[in-house]
Amino acid sequence: MTPLIHDIYTQEQVAGWGWLIAIFLWLAGIAGMGSVAYYWYRKASMAYTLLISIILALIFVIADLTRPWNVPNAILTALVSGTYNWYSWMALGIILLLIQTLLLLIVSANHVFKGRMRSLALIAESKTYLIILGFFGFLVTIYSGFLISQASGISLWNTPAIPILWILSASTCAVALIEIFVSASPETMSEIKETGVRIGFSIDVFEIFTILAFLYTAFTIGTVGASLGAEKILFGELSPLFWIGVIGLGTLYPALVGTYTILTRKINRPLIISAAVLALIGALLLRYIILVGGVYEPLSTSAFT
Repeated sequence: MTPLIHDIYTQEQVAGWGWLIAIFLWLAGIAGMGSVAYYWYRKASMAYTLLISIILALIFVIADLTRPWNVPNAILTALVSGTYNWYSWMALGIILLLIQTLLLLIVSANHVFKGRMRSLALIAESKTYLIILGFFGFLVTIYSGFLISQASGISLWNTPAIPILWILSASTCAVALIEIFVSASPETMSEIKETGVRIGFSIDVFEIFTILAFLYTAFTIGTVGASLGAEKILFGELSPLFWIGVIGLGTLYPALVGTYTILTRKINRPLIISAAVLALIGALLLRYIILVGGVYEPLSTSAFT
């Protein structure tokens, strides 16, 4: 039986992290693991989408700050003067996002010029550059997980499971993007290989078990704050969004479509596109509910008996 709660505050009441930060984390994940996937799927549509995602991620995270228009000047001044705080996850993340934006800008420019600039093509199409792009993309994804896992006082987030969840979820987004681009035209449907479907299915299954294990652990053996946060998600006000949006439509449905595709060896275009779109939406909802589910650890647990 859940005890009465006194003087307990959610992070949304205090910090106000909701859809704005959830969208930032989602976009950063898409740009991050999408950059890893770009090594195998080097299409213009992918490059442009990743560039737009990383630019929007920067805009959303800066918009959440108190004085967003001062950020560029503050970063430049701190770098020039040598006072930049490299130990801050937010400060480090801004630099990672800027580097990734530059890397994706070069890749996108190469598609715009379509080989007319040989020197640009030699750089953007080299394996070394693509590995660097994927490496920084992975770092951006990891950063978006550590950004909240390092938050003080919110025990639901203070776990290495968050970065792992973000990597898995962002990987499903990368696979979903590729499936949408390939399925957009009947002429390219043959590019959807059974191996790719199996990879997407495996990630979906692993993600489901990781999400449930993370929340079950927090609810059963976590601290008071972690247990309350997990309860909100599993059984409370966030449960419809979680079970229907994240688990049902965002993860189970794509997994079932993957199972159908693998067993029948038939590529059904509407099913593939719908599963990919719902996987993207589910990844966004996952970030939102974990953010909103964050509860500050009470200073005293005397009220809980």
